[in-house]
Amino acid sequence: MPQTNPFSFRKGDLLAVGFVLAAAIFLTLFFWLCYLHTDAAVARIYLNGELVQEMPLDVDAEYTVSGAYHNTVTVKNGQVSVTATDCPGGDCHRTGWIASAGRRIVCLPNHMELVIAGEASVDAVVG
Repeated sequence: MPQTNPFSFRKGDLLAVGFVLAAAIFLTLFFWLCYLHTDAAVARIYLNGELVQEMPLDVDAEYTVSGAYHNTVTVKNGQVSVTATDCPGGDCHRTGWIASAGRRIVCLPNHMELVIAGEASVDAVVG
């Protein structure tokens, strides 16, 4: 009785291994393209409810909002903040830097709202 090598591959075995490798590569590329490469978030500035400026968070920039008062909005290192204001109270200035979609800074005296638009991320799931 002739002995067979237990480690030899047949054509069907090689096709199965090739199929599994191709599926793994395809799924990796699919998830990488769909979930890791999302559009950059955009900071939208509204004055009296009207959009006055859009600022991408991946480009450092500065914009001055002029209404009843003045707000200086600064984008730096993927974050946005009201860096200077002459409104009473200055709560919008003390809010600090924000970077997550859905977050906002509001200046009530100037009727200015700064909103980060984009796909919101989940901080936690409860339940």
